[in-house]
Amino acid sequence: MDEENNSRSSSRIDRYQRQNNLTPTLSEEEEQHNDDITLHQQKDDELPKTLWQRHRKTLLLGLILIGAFLFIVFLTLIASNYFIKNTNLLNNDNNKCLKPPSFKINYDQDYEVNNDIHLNPIQAYSHVILQNANVISTSDIHYKGKVKITKLDLLFENGTITRIAPSVSSGNDGSSVIENELKVKGIYDIKVYNAEGKFVTAGLVDMHSHIGVHPSPVGLKGNTDVNEKSSPITPFVRAVDALNPNDANIELVRKYGGVTTHLVIPGSANVMGGEGVYVKLKNNKKTVSEMLIKNVPRALKMACGENPKRVYSSLNQTPMTRMGSAWILRKTLDEARQLKLKQDQWDCNEEVRKNNSVRPYDLTLDPVVGMLRQEDVILAIHCYQSQDMETMIRLSKEFNFKINAFHHATEGYKIAEMLKRNNISIALFADKYTAKIESYDNSVHGASILRNYDVPVAMHSDHPVTSGKYLLLNAAKTHHYGLDEQSALNSVTSVPAEIIGLGNRIGKIELGYDADVVVWDRFPLKLGAMPDKIFIDGNLLDDNQLPLYNEEAFVKKSTETLEIKTVGSNEVANEQRFCSYDSDQFGLLHPFGYSIENAKIYTMNSQNTVIENGNIIVDKNGNITCVGSATTCPIPSTVNGHVVYHVNNGIVIPGMIESSSFLGLAEIRGESPTTDGVLTNYNNYPFVLNLQAKDGIKMRTKPIKTSWKSGVTISISHRLDDLIINGVTSAFTLDGIIVGESLINNIASLHINIGEAAKTGSFANSVSGQLNFLRDVFSKKEHPIIGKVLSKEIPVSAMVNQVDHIGFLVELKQQFDFNIIIIGGAEAYLIKDILRDNNVSVILTPYSEELTDRSYYDTLKSTTNFGIEELFNSGVKIGLGMGKTLSDIRNLRFLAGLVKSTNKDTKIKFDNALSFITKNVADIFGLNEGAGRIIEKTKANFVLFDEDPLSFSGKPKVVAVGSRADCNLVQP
Repeated sequence: MDEENNSRSSSRIDRYQRQNNLTPTLSEEEEQHNDDITLHQQKDDELPKTLWQRHRKTLLLGLILIGAFLFIVFLTLIASNYFIKNTNLLNNDNNKCLKPPSFKINYDQDYEVNNDIHLNPIQAYSHVILQNANVISTSDIHYKGKVKITKLDLLFENGTITRIAPSVSSGNDGSSVIENELKVKGIYDIKVYNAEGKFVTAGLVDMHSHIGVHPSPVGLKGNTDVNEKSSPITPFVRAVDALNPNDANIELVRKYGGVTTHLVIPGSANVMGGEGVYVKLKNNKKTVSEMLIKNVPRALKMACGENPKRVYSSLNQTPMTRMGSAWILRKTLDEARQLKLKQDQWDCNEEVRKNNSVRPYDLTLDPVVGMLRQEDVILAIHCYQSQDMETMIRLSKEFNFKINAFHHATEGYKIAEMLKRNNISIALFADKYTAKIESYDNSVHGASILRNYDVPVAMHSDHPVTSGKYLLLNAAKTHHYGLDEQSALNSVTSVPAEIIGLGNRIGKIELGYDADVVVWDRFPLKLGAMPDKIFIDGNLLDDNQLPLYNEEAFVKKSTETLEIKTVGSNEVANEQRFCSYDSDQFGLLHPFGYSIENAKIYTMNSQNTVIENGNIIVDKNGNITCVGSATTCPIPSTVNGHVVYHVNNGIVIPGMIESSSFLGLAEIRGESPTTDGVLTNYNNYPFVLNLQAKDGIKMRTKPIKTSWKSGVTISISHRLDDLIINGVTSAFTLDGIIVGESLINNIASLHINIGEAAKTGSFANSVSGQLNFLRDVFSKKEHPIIGKVLSKEIPVSAMVNQVDHIGFLVELKQQFDFNIIIIGGAEAYLIKDILRDNNVSVILTPYSEELTDRSYYDTLKSTTNFGIEELFNSGVKIGLGMGKTLSDIRNLRFLAGLVKSTNKDTKIKFDNALSFITKNVADIFGLNEGAGRIIEKTKANFVLFDEDPLSFSGKPKVVAVGSRADCNLVQP
């Protein structure tokens, strides 16, 4: 059909040309050429048609479509590249872009905003001198090793350090060089403080705290503003709007902890929790303005892992998994990126500004956009596990933002090389691991591993999860477990300051730095170190007037190794080889007995006999056959296979006893399958009286293992519940595979709870209801357990802190005549004489980290060691316990060390403190003679140390119970 139409068209053209004499005249050569063409066309017409000839229209259309598609793709790529790289729509000259507006809100009402003039002088005295200070440098955050200590004088002016000079007296009156220089200049408004050669550091920095937004008492809902749970994404809320300057912990943490700066951030319920606020712990005026630090970065809180998914799973909304958390975070970051691109267009495009005079802005995303711009925004990311940290690192690369540090990063040591490669710091707890599964793999060696990879490490409190006043204690514990001195002290000064963006003004004693300085009563890494004087912005805020406790500028650490000899063999075994068995074995059985040779032995018998250079002989049945000198108790040289343990300058104490926890009944508190479980709202008499803790005990758990390897050999455990009557406690040694082979007493006490924690439903929801229930139960003498209580076969152990409740229990004791033990006892010292006169014993748990415990934990009224000195001096029988945080039980010996060492003038001596965790506890609960003492003809139960066991100097070398002795004691 196409050929016919073409032929007709050609005929019309020819006819038109002839009629108008337009036909050209051809030469012979041209005519011949045309004839040849015609001939070829005729021959071609006779050939088969090609693919192009058959389908050229279809193929042409296809090519046109492909070309159009490629052109569109090309334009799309160009446009994407254009937007992603923030190029200017009109020109590529970034110098013509407007600078994004900076974030600046002046919250401080003591400043004249327009003139930037402080309405009140920063320092009470214009010139403050601190002289004779042994200054410990924390200037080099990368250095590892021994700290540098220099005797210096410091001058503070206008809140900063303006002069540092060698501490040399230059006048007859003992005045310093700096003081004389000022007087020569005619300056006499000078206040001089004498550090008297004590150790001085920069004020401590806590980079992760909820002080003021989760104030004391923490059990009051009206006080708590730490988590805005209306949405998992709340970057727009600000901690400053909830900061309570009346929080009693502000003074407590500063005065007894030496902490001067906190980054206060929202909690971890949300994937994005909001903005933090930088504060100094000065609240004399009780105003927020007074506490705020000027000219600081913004701090945005994020959270990975368990917390967000646990909170929002309970609300049946996203995120319910880690996938959901990552998605909702990615979605928010993408929205912020799109807003940033629109802002960039506005900033760099004059035409856009002409069309829209208002710069694109979204208050809800503002801090996230600032983070993506890599402006002055630091990230505080709550992240425990390594896979969560990796997720955040992937997101940081996807959206191009900087991660300053991971907080709580218990598994950071597992990916230390990755953290180093990405220039990410880590903030840690020293040794907590039992709260939830994501903290379970925390290692006391994590900080050292990270520093071996040159990853900066900071300690933090997460106050009130752990009290901010124990920040330095956490650094000291990491030093005890192997972290070098400089890294340990840097971890609470210069490193956290650097992480939170204030490394140019706090955390170091240098010229131009804020005059935040702490004078310590001893070398800060020693157990019991206390602030003597605390300066903030050049003002003396606290003067505790403590004497210099100890001049040693280090923590003494023994280098002695354990020697093991076997009777019948001439070989002295190497500690590393002999003790290299599986640590889960809890030691080796000794079928031929064993001995401790040439050690200082604290028997804790009735005379508190101490044996110098003594021996302990244990027979094949695990019984002590002799305790005494080498002459009276010679090593049995005829018993082949008898093992002898020796360490130079060794110290032996009885195995320690923990009596305030549910050790063995829970491994990970937040994971029910790892616990005995709880009976919710169940206070049914007589059923609750028949509950026995031993029935829920699981041996060889990590908390039992870490407790054992610290020298705790006996636990008196109560059930996990907070029921008013919580069944009976059970006493057992920690060495057995099953509790049945380790039981000392399956009924050690009747355990009860009183107060806020015991409000578990029905009548228990009021304290008066709780107490009436107890009065009713003790009236029913026919029950066997009540019969044992009233006949004084077993005591009542009561978990109680408030003095009013303790007083009621004393009345109940008077009415029914039974023995009672107060566990917790925060306010017990307030009625110390009443407790003594009524023969009431107290197991203090001052370091318990259970939030509900601290609702009434009013130790602020006691300035002497948690009230223990008042109780001790009054004659009350005392024990010590670690409370409800199982990972803290391995610190029981350190707690005993604290109560003997915090006050240089204390009447509590070494043997008294040791009795608080050994024989006193055994006596209070009526355990057999072998518990808490080292006595002949009793089952062996003791621990050999290489140094002072109640300090950071000593390490356990052998833990022995019965015929089992363990020397593989490295803490996990």
